[in-house]
Amino acid sequence: MWHARCRRRRRTAIIYRRSLESELEALFLESPWRRGLEPAEESKPTRLSFLGKLPEDLVGTVYRNGPGRIRIGESKYDHWFDGDGFVTSLSVDGRNQEAAFTSRFVKTQRYEVQQKSGELVRTERGSGMASMGAWTPASNGDFLSNVFRLPTNPANTNVLWWDDRLLALCEGGIPYALDPGNLETLGEELFRDPPLTQSGVQFFSAHPKRDPDSGELFNIGLKIGLEPTLEVYKCSANRSLMKRTVLALTDLAFVHDFAITRKHVILIIPPWSCSTTGLAKSLWKGAMAQFFEWKEDAGTRLIVLKRSDLSVVFDSTLQPAVSLYHTVNAYDDDNDAAIWLQIAAHNGPREEVEKNFADMYRSRWSDATRCSLRELRLDLVSGSIRSSALGPEAASSFELPSIHPAFVGRRNEYVWTNAAYPSDAAFLNCVERLDMYGNSVDRATFGPSQFAGEPMIIPKASTSEELAAYMAGFSFV
Repeated sequence: MWHARCRRRRRTAIIYRRSLESELEALFLESPWRRGLEPAEESKPTRLSFLGKLPEDLVGTVYRNGPGRIRIGESKYDHWFDGDGFVTSLSVDGRNQEAAFTSRFVKTQRYEVQQKSGELVRTERGSGMASMGAWTPASNGDFLSNVFRLPTNPANTNVLWWDDRLLALCEGGIPYALDPGNLETLGEELFRDPPLTQSGVQFFSAHPKRDPDSGELFNIGLKIGLEPTLEVYKCSANRSLMKRTVLALTDLAFVHDFAITRKHVILIIPPWSCSTTGLAKSLWKGAMAQFFEWKEDAGTRLIVLKRSDLSVVFDSTLQPAVSLYHTVNAYDDDNDAAIWLQIAAHNGPREEVEKNFADMYRSRWSDATRCSLRELRLDLVSGSIRSSALGPEAASSFELPSIHPAFVGRRNEYVWTNAAYPSDAAFLNCVERLDMYGNSVDRATFGPSQFAGEPMIIPKASTSEELAAYMAGFSFV
């Protein structure tokens, strides 16, 4: 009888696997971009062949990071942001017309737990993940896998070349250092001074901001607790922590990005948050992000700090609330005590965006679930906030905006976006350059079933030795 049960169980697993594969193939046929969600494959440094000719002054390595797998066999993470970090490097040498590619998963603690033979087999058969993510309870383990535990760190959002370290970043934990050549994971690392064990840092977010003149680096990090806080870090170019401050939060907020100017740090806190009650529930149910909700009446809070000492000079709320993941840029008004802040604002309800991220294979994207440019003017004297549309009327909805690195915290003329054109495109399929003041759009599309990634602006070395040196210290080395 036991053997008969085992055979039935195996038959059920095989049928389910075939059913899942058939369902995925149908989804891929409907929208080819979804095939890009399938688990990535690691590759050793490999010399590439290519069509055309590389610009002769394009020499260096571009590093990228993202969720390399959101599905392991028949189990899926409950949110795209829980996917395991996967870093790629593309090295190009225009002088010698050579290129090479490398890719590896970031070997985080959660990745190593998941890869253990017993856990991996159960996961592949559909028993769930072996370790908890921010959105995904640990289903492939015992009750204690979720109780009184913080979410594990996937290290899946960004890379930072800082001083002499290549770091894989995610706002859900401490950075992991990588070997810049073969992308081997070297372990958790952060400041040169103080050392990691003495820093007290819980999270170091995924979108730090570097001043193009001083090289100072700013970042933020949540601290989770029944009285949640947001920390702000001011660091030197050589990874020393210069100043930090702590800001109280009413609820645990999802703060993905921020901005700097020459004089200020600007924090944007949309009301997508988890209450103290929700946080308490997560202590035994796991996956705290499942308790986040949109609280329209709370508005979007904006806080401005002086860069010099991180003191608060502005703390006001924007109504109606605006939802966003990413900022674009910010700069000080030369004539008034005010700040101009550019953001990528969601066009529709935050809940619809999160619904898509919760099941990317079945997600359906539209203008309502993508972004448009908005500009906020923060009056530092009156405390008022003025919001208005920004950029060309012909701009497509988008995500992942970028600017020229020399204009971080300075008045910029152009913004590059990962856009969808035409508006009914299934996914982000082009790159647009938006002229903020000339009302014009330049657009690059890549043909049917070809999809773009986040645009990266790489200044020509001939334009400025200082700018080239700045880029060498970031993610193009």
